[in-house]
Amino acid sequence: MAFGKTVIRLCAVVLPMFLLHPCLQATAGGGDAAAENLFVAAESVLNALSSNRCPLLVDIRPREAFERCRIPGSINVPLAFVRTRPFLKAAPLVLVSRGYGQRFMETPCRRLRAAGFDATIMLGGLSAWHQAGGKLDGDLTCLNLPPTITAQRFFQEKDAPYWLLVCTSPEPVRGLPAPFAAAVRIVAADRAIDALGKLAGAIRGRGDNPLLTVLAFSSSGVENSRVQRSMSVLPGVPVVFLEGGLQRYRRFLTRRNLAIRSGRRQPTEAAACLPCLDKR
Repeated sequence: MAFGKTVIRLCAVVLPMFLLHPCLQATAGGGDAAAENLFVAAESVLNALSSNRCPLLVDIRPREAFERCRIPGSINVPLAFVRTRPFLKAAPLVLVSRGYGQRFMETPCRRLRAAGFDATIMLGGLSAWHQAGGKLDGDLTCLNLPPTITAQRFFQEKDAPYWLLVCTSPEPVRGLPAPFAAAVRIVAADRAIDALGKLAGAIRGRGDNPLLTVLAFSSSGVENSRVQRSMSVLPGVPVVFLEGGLQRYRRFLTRRNLAIRSGRRQPTEAAACLPCLDKR
């Protein structure tokens, strides 16, 4: 409880550093302007719902995730099948995803526009909608669970420019594989002000990428609840935890390398359910 109260007291001091940072604003300039034009802030979507040309929210997550928790009035259509629904051209479309790793949506969104759809992507997805005060239907308790990403899924996206890596292992980890060596280190022993200050500095150092996403990882994949709480106050910046930590990621790399050397297909890994911010 003392830690939680400390975080609340310090938010008034530290959070303005986050809020003023352009990477947390959908209308920020700089960066890939063409990509930024594809995204719209959750707050803007909320305002547009009361306008004359009300947008249609298209949730592209798997059916089971949509049924568990969803935005009222949204429809569930896999991203690959949106183009096969010509009736969706009748209204502006806002694509809603799990809320991080959204770079994969840019090319499909451009193709939808070329095919005559008025499509945009909600920046931060379901997570940002909830933070903006948007209503949700279904099991809202799942929003209290930290989203995770599997080793295989992160490997596929590891070179994307939106990741900010944070190591939460109590002890320094040696021989970190790329790209983990550049991670910021935040541990349970850090004071709340120090933890938030480290994150604020790291975010400022990343420029104005509107897709910025924090990937937290530890050696074993067991995250300290105190560290989780310290990162949960980040406004507008999704925080994702590496499932199984570095141990599982290293095992995945070993199996992958062995499969490549033997000429077999690369190993597959079942994607875990991401509570309300499910796998794409």
